Amino acid sequence: MSCNFDEMLLYEFLDDVLEPAEKLVVSNHLSACPHCRKKLSEIKLMFYELEHMEAIEIPEELSLIRLEAVKVELGKSKESKSLLTQLQETKTVLLETPVVNHLVPTKEKMVKTSKFFYDGTKKIVTNMPKKEKKKTRLKGKLGGLL
Repeated sequence: MSCNFDEMLLYEFLDDVLEPAEKLVVSNHLSACPHCRKKLSEIKLMFYELEHMEAIEIPEELSLIRLEAVKVELGKSKESKSLLTQLQETKTVLLETPVVNHLVPTKEKMVKTSKFFYDGTKKIVTNMPKKEKKKTRLKGKLGGLL
């Protein structure tokens, strides 16, 4: 069974950006909801895996190899499909692959992430202390000319 608890609060809970009252609400909810506890564990695991992920080096020759392969395939078929159609078909096949599907962000995931960063930045800016303007004395700085 799933619940309708706002998943963004779980991210904010992990980032420790919630107000004390919000933290209490999330903590109480987590103590009663196994679905959200599982989701929180999954988020923690995802962050851990991202932090410990090895960088993938993409060979410089890849774009040349891809371009050559496309030329060869287009040359084989008299009724060749447009490059855009071939790329769309390739994307469809890749997105059906579980690993790739997990790594490629969907529009929904990107919107959630953008909202998360926007809200977090907004909270930081809102909670920043206001800088006081210093009053300067022109008389002292101009050597008594005024």
